[in-house]
Amino acid sequence: MVITVCILSGDLVAIENFAYTAHALNVPEHSSLGEFAAAARAFCSRPFPQTLQQHSKQQHQQRFLWRYCFGSAFAWTLLHDVLQLGDGQQLQFSNTLKSSGSGQEVGLDWALGAAVLLLSRRGGAEGQVLKQQRQIVLLVLLAAVVATVTVVTVAGIDAVRWWSSRRGRKMLASKRFSDDSTGLRTGVG
Repeated sequence: MVITVCILSGDLVAIENFAYTAHALNVPEHSSLGEFAAAARAFCSRPFPQTLQQHSKQQHQQRFLWRYCFGSAFAWTLLHDVLQLGDGQQLQFSNTLKSSGSGQEVGLDWALGAAVLLLSRRGGAEGQVLKQQRQIVLLVLLAAVVATVTVVTVAGIDAVRWWSSRRGRKMLASKRFSDDSTGLRTGVG
């Protein structure tokens, strides 16, 4: 099975965790992927106590700070490596958009996915574009699932190896102690 990714261009909006991560990294709402990556490198290179101190006035944010290095690496990998966006690609990191008619802000969340799905079932060129976007979303979700399974599998294998080596050392130590004590008893008796 060959999965092809269509080339994305134009105005792209990065919502939900993309937007939350960009906000935590102090990335402007309208930024390039390269600016996002530079902010992530700067954020993740600081010692964690310094990061906590810099966000001391944002108590609600402090409990999430440890997640943003992984989140930024994950977001960059999806955008750059999976969707093949260049560092110059402009993105809007936001959970709201302004309505073209009224100018009011409209909240974006995963309910938007239901609207995309509904619109993609329409015919015509608009439906085709939305079908391609849905395929991309499914590809990203598949990549996320594969990455998660890989990380969990590797961690599980490492845990089993660690446990086995630890258990083996204990068994070897108890066997040596048992042999030594048997030898002492036979030597005495």
